[in-house]
Amino acid sequence: MQAHGIATHLMLALMKHAAGRGIRCMEGFVMATNAKMLEFMRFLGFEIRSSAKGPQIKLVSRPLGDMVTT
Repeated sequence: MQAHGIATHLMLALMKHAAGRGIRCMEGFVMATNAKMLEFMRFLGFEIRSSAKGPQIKLVSRPLGDMVTT
């Protein structure tokens, strides 16, 4: 996986912006079959869990406390 591709830069910028606005956690849903996206989420430090939406959907979440800049 590219460590510093455009998707990584965009996602990190989004996470920093959200943290700066007081958002403490980012979460979303990913299809269980989307291995590349799940790998990307792991790379960014997201936790991947089963979701209440069924076995085909994973819940990804990550606290943003370490993204806050002073």
